[in-house]
Amino acid sequence: MMDKFLSTKGASSESPQDLVWGIVLETLRGRLRHLSILAVVMVVGAGISLVPPILFKFLIDVVIPQRDGGLLVAVLFGLVVAPCGVMALTLLELYLRAEIGEFVSESLRLEAFKGVMRGRVNAIEERGPGDIVHTITRACGHIGEVYIATKVLPFVASCIVLISTFAMMFSLNVKLASLGLIAYPISYGLGKLVEKRSRRIESNFTQLLSDGESFLHEVVRGVRAVKAFIGYEIEVARWSKWLRNHRSQKAKMRVYHDITLNLYSEFVRNLAIGGVYGLGAYFVFDGDMTVGGLVAFAAYLPRAYSSLKTMMSTQIGLQQARVSADRIGGLIALPAEQYSGQHILGGHDGPLPVEFEGVFFSYGRGDAGLKDVTLKIPAGNSLGIVGESGSGKSTILDVLLGFHLPSEGHVYVGGLKTTNWDVQELRKVVSVVPQEVFLWNTSIEKNLTYGLKGVSENAIVDVLNEVQLSDFVQALPEGLSTVVGERGQAVSVGERQRIGIARALLRGAKVLAFDEPTSALDAIREKEIVDAIKRVMPNRTVIVVSHVIAAVLEVDEVIVLSAGSVVEKGPPEKLIAEKGLFWQLANAQGTLRSLER
Repeated sequence: MMDKFLSTKGASSESPQDLVWGIVLETLRGRLRHLSILAVVMVVGAGISLVPPILFKFLIDVVIPQRDGGLLVAVLFGLVVAPCGVMALTLLELYLRAEIGEFVSESLRLEAFKGVMRGRVNAIEERGPGDIVHTITRACGHIGEVYIATKVLPFVASCIVLISTFAMMFSLNVKLASLGLIAYPISYGLGKLVEKRSRRIESNFTQLLSDGESFLHEVVRGVRAVKAFIGYEIEVARWSKWLRNHRSQKAKMRVYHDITLNLYSEFVRNLAIGGVYGLGAYFVFDGDMTVGGLVAFAAYLPRAYSSLKTMMSTQIGLQQARVSADRIGGLIALPAEQYSGQHILGGHDGPLPVEFEGVFFSYGRGDAGLKDVTLKIPAGNSLGIVGESGSGKSTILDVLLGFHLPSEGHVYVGGLKTTNWDVQELRKVVSVVPQEVFLWNTSIEKNLTYGLKGVSENAIVDVLNEVQLSDFVQALPEGLSTVVGERGQAVSVGERQRIGIARALLRGAKVLAFDEPTSALDAIREKEIVDAIKRVMPNRTVIVVSHVIAAVLEVDEVIVLSAGSVVEKGPPEKLIAEKGLFWQLANAQGTLRSLER
């Protein structure tokens, strides 16, 4: 349902807030049964709540003067039963409101998560994990479980109570009811005076919460570095500063909320109540109103103002909800990957050629990016990409996978522009083993088969043998069912790299790329990974990105990048003979001495 809504409304034509409120309305339309039951409960509850003041009037004006014991018992019974009925209906109302709010939060969380999953990598990275987690968990929960469940739906109930209560008040005395009604527009107008300021404070506080979550994510992930560099006092000071800001911002936000919700409304309410009692007493003196009528009116008045206060809190809550909606809508409307192609590989068997034709790309932040990169890798050949840090090596792989689109030029896989491929199909035929292989906190088998269906055990065994990981897995007490821990911390860096290579092979990739495969390994493990790469090269198009020259000595051709441009190109032995930048890097790393031996 939500996908249909988003496809018809479209992120490009809707503001972030429009997207969010559209999803909320669509969710509520899908819960008409719940809403209908809730409406009945509200109406019945409002009707029953009107009974006690009428019984008070009847008691004072009729029962007591007549000294009728039978009527007294009946009135007292009504005064006991009516509140119990209202309480039972209130509990049912609370349950229905909470359930409807949960449905709304669930829809928003799902669509926000989908927005992240279909968003461009750079757009996701700009938001940061802390902000994304805060938005999906807290902001979505605030819209559904707080604003809808405890503000909007009670607003409807309060409207019903307010209308029915004022109807009874007007039936008792028109002039008194008119005086009481004046309080509403005055309270609303005073509240609007601080609305803009309140919204700004709420926005600042929400950003502060997001910054706090980002800080905690960063510190927990980097706890080894904090301890290694004796950063305890630095991080405690940063967190203490955040806590002080949190205390200050929350106090400021609470003051503005209390001014808007309580100070103005209570002042006007008390002023109106004083006027009602004074004028009501005057009417009693003149015989225009009975004592019982004044008592009933006095009982209705707080009920009306309580409903008014609830309605005003909804207006204030709207400012907070708008801040949350902006953040949620921003996630849903993240710039999506721009691959609209439909090409599917079909039954093609064997490696595919790769070509970059005059490719330019810029991050827009001063990084090297890519500048007029042209390269060709025939099907089944291998290419090494070397260069200093920041020269654009990994960017080539990001562009190849479609994480970034070239600002100029084209990328071809299998002779077809990558923009003409179905993006999921492209990522099946092009597999990258990243510098830091990401493993989920689950079994080795599930990590290997992630995103795949119907993988046989024989296929898994074959790829484990190919990367020489089978002995390691067989030695584990639980074998393939062994859980690797969060981010794969239960296995070594070298083992994570091999699992990453095996995962790529299991996908049947036609183009296999390695991004800095040996950067975090010692010399022995480095040689093992290089040997593993050599074994998987036959019958595949292979790209090896590395600043370690030893990792690319066995490839067919090498390109050397500097500041995003290709400055050298050719077989490794030819580049060494030319004594250019490739030779300088090899010489600085001691690779030449190893070759001479």
